[in-house]
Amino acid sequence: MAKDTPQQWRGLNIYSLQVRNFTKAGTFNAIHSDLDRIHYLGTDVILFLPFYPLIDETNTDDSPYKMRDLYQIDSAYGTKEEFVLLVKEIHKRNMKVMIDIGFNHTADPILLAEHPEWFGQKTKSKSIQKIDDPADLIILDDGDQGLWEDQIEILKEWARWVDGFHCQTASLIPIEFWERTRAEIQKMKPHFIWLAETLEPDLIQRVRQEHLIAYSDSELYTAFDLTYDYDVQEDHEAYLTGDIPLSKYIRSLQRQDTTYPWNYVKLRFLENHKYDRIVNFLPDIDSLIQWTAFNYLQKGAVLIYSGQEVAAKNFPPLLDKEPIDWNTGINLSSYMTHLAQIKKEYIPTANVEYTLKAFDALETVVMYYVDEEEKRIGVFNLKHKVGKVPIDIPDGEYQNLLNNHPIEIVDGHLELTESPVFFIGSY
Repeated sequence: MAKDTPQQWRGLNIYSLQVRNFTKAGTFNAIHSDLDRIHYLGTDVILFLPFYPLIDETNTDDSPYKMRDLYQIDSAYGTKEEFVLLVKEIHKRNMKVMIDIGFNHTADPILLAEHPEWFGQKTKSKSIQKIDDPADLIILDDGDQGLWEDQIEILKEWARWVDGFHCQTASLIPIEFWERTRAEIQKMKPHFIWLAETLEPDLIQRVRQEHLIAYSDSELYTAFDLTYDYDVQEDHEAYLTGDIPLSKYIRSLQRQDTTYPWNYVKLRFLENHKYDRIVNFLPDIDSLIQWTAFNYLQKGAVLIYSGQEVAAKNFPPLLDKEPIDWNTGINLSSYMTHLAQIKKEYIPTANVEYTLKAFDALETVVMYYVDEEEKRIGVFNLKHKVGKVPIDIPDGEYQNLLNNHPIEIVDGHLELTESPVFFIGSY
């Protein structure tokens, strides 16, 4: 991991949005009226997904990475001046701004004509060519120093205004580039945030079988501050679909604590721009409340995908005009705000004893943060099971900080309810 990554960034709440579908207007100016609401959620950083001009704006069944100029903004969203004004308004509310950068591929015919030496076909395998891109995207030759210089200048321009970069498919770009780029940007802004969109383990294996470089999260931590939870996403989905027991997924999560550097920061998410809405995997609102609490209170930063706070079911495409349905009849905003407050006040960002215990028969996770003075304990009954789980704390009455209701430990056990539990206790 970057040696200077603050452990405090484990407490970050990042709110991700696609301008086109966030409002009916789909513009930067239309977002202004919602900034106070976003801030109320406990948001520290607003992440903007791609907003660059495309080669063919009339073709919506396409890729957001068919860009023609990374210095500019798609006119459908507004002007660069309007974006800068929006950034200033976000900063006034003590939130930071992160933008999406995709450097592994493009479709710019002008760039190809001017610098053919910057492009190369990395593989003849169609399966790898289509890892996450349409076949007609051009793969950049990421070893070209001239290309590196050009890309660094693009990042320096945007770094004048923003506070962090969300780097698409960072795993497929030479780590030397990221290390050099980080050093250059840090001269401008010492506390700049670097988030890597990594690859799932199966995908890394496929790419390496083609004799290509695909970096693991561990390797990317030398240049990045945060990485997505994609290393455990396959197990997460397998548990949700009933293909593996809870304990296997929890072991994957717990393994992160020994696999990654001492100050690693994982970005925890239930849904994002790649993965479907979590509500489409869950049977009811109580399950959503349990999973939301578990996601927030784990060790690491939190990503909220716009619309998640109202349990939106539609998955907003990156290019089609399909605004989020904000009138679902469900609103978890106050609950998520409370979780953000609990996380900032009670979840340690420093390294303390952190343990997740799975009880397969009860479909329940018990979470422990333990230091010399107290234990912070979370209990998440993910499938509304009835029963009791053992809790390593003295018997007695405690307060559930998630709903302020009393809970009782009797004979070393807690009786499960449909509500998640988080409480503080001594030895």
